[in-house]
Amino acid sequence: MRVVKITPATTTTFEEARDTLFAEVTEGRAIGFMADLANAFEDERAGGAFLSEAAQALGLTAHHIGAMDSQGLAPDGSAVDLPPEPALLEQAFSWEDGEESNLFEGDDGSYYAVRVVSIMLSQLRPLEEVRDQVQASWIIDRRGAALRIRAQELAGEARETSLALAAQSAGKEIEQSGALRRDAPNEIFAGALLQQLFAVPVESVIVAQAANGMDYAVARVVGVEHPTPDPTDPAYAGFATTLSQQLSQDMLSTLADAAQGQAGVTINTVNLQTVLGEAPL
Repeated sequence: MRVVKITPATTTTFEEARDTLFAEVTEGRAIGFMADLANAFEDERAGGAFLSEAAQALGLTAHHIGAMDSQGLAPDGSAVDLPPEPALLEQAFSWEDGEESNLFEGDDGSYYAVRVVSIMLSQLRPLEEVRDQVQASWIIDRRGAALRIRAQELAGEARETSLALAAQSAGKEIEQSGALRRDAPNEIFAGALLQQLFAVPVESVIVAQAANGMDYAVARVVGVEHPTPDPTDPAYAGFATTLSQQLSQDMLSTLADAAQGQAGVTINTVNLQTVLGEAPL
């Protein structure tokens, strides 16, 4: 071993570390204070106090949230003003009418508890309120159905003639995708479309929804390339080792079975395991 360089040690002065130390001490005290406050809150509730009563006893404020659904939307469809805590909605919809949740810690270190005041049954909104949304959804649905039918027709034409002629009849141009990988989706080839491409033989024509979830693509598999594995890749080395071990075990089992058959003997596996201590008596 040869030492080629020595980096002198450095010393941080108190003045330089003041802000960092202050932040660390403040954070530690805040965490301790929150833990003590959470324990005191639970002690109040263990004594029979409701959520709002326990909060009042500790000088805290219980916030009332109006009606909302499991998506955090009010009856009029607007977003309810909620703390940025994903578990809050899950907790709110995990309890029955009049029940209170356990105290739980949020991702930001805050503590929450939820009381379900009442549960409202789902109601259909008046048609006048949702007419535009229904109309837009219906148009999207019908457009998707029409595109799917047309794409299936073009796929049939491509199977009978060629993809180029099918594209010409639709007034479209063929796009060459280049090499694809099943684990590397892009803006067009993803989801069901990519899965189908790797599930059919060469020259097959498939049709599936594109990555944007709205359009449909008709595609032909023109070739398959098998990449040369990299012997230095740890995953390749691990696979090769596992495969070698499995082959060795299979060969030994085959040779043992052949020798046993030629000798005309049988092995009582249960008795053998008992003698070796590998099976209960």
